[in-house]
Amino acid sequence: MARVLRHTAAGQGLVIRPDGFCPVEGLLALQEFRSFGCSLADVQAAVNNNDKKRFELLQEADQVFVRAVQGHSIKAVADDELLTRLSSEKGNLPTVCVHGTYRRHLASILRQGLLVGGGTSQRNHVHFAPFDPGDGRVISGMRYNCEVAIYLNLEGAIKAGVPFFQSANQVILSPGVQGVVAAEFISKVKDLKTGQWLPSLDPAQVQ
Repeated sequence: MARVLRHTAAGQGLVIRPDGFCPVEGLLALQEFRSFGCSLADVQAAVNNNDKKRFELLQEADQVFVRAVQGHSIKAVADDELLTRLSSEKGNLPTVCVHGTYRRHLASILRQGLLVGGGTSQRNHVHFAPFDPGDGRVISGMRYNCEVAIYLNLEGAIKAGVPFFQSANQVILSPGVQGVVAAEFISKVKDLKTGQWLPSLDPAQVQ
């Protein structure tokens, strides 16, 4: 269900709204769901039981809709329809904005910045968590086996014109500027294996 709602709905002929909602009736008509005999009750169970709170249901009149709350590559889904925009004026900035990655990617990130989809077209955003790694409140936005935590100056990035949003399951997301959240907004980096802060953000000194 996540794959369809995030990536393939439009290509499979489903109507997907700018807010990401798709009619459950249309979803269940797809061959991959019909072959398993899936029902509305199955979709409701998948939404309610997902530990990362990836989905939401909506009922309008006699029609039920479902959406993924983040992680899209579908361009028809609009950030301001799906997500909550973050701004100092709204007073809704998380105190932590951290991106988890692997050591092998760090030097490149410190040179080029954080690329939407990791440099692929798979996602519309760079993903961040609003809590420190290991905090039990992190339910999505960072893989459990990340080796490095990259902390961002969120307020500084927003003041510089980089848009940021937050999903219903608390993931912080940014489309960047031309697909990049610039390296200048990286404030500090922590090695999650050693628990030590990197003494330098110079990519030439990162191994």
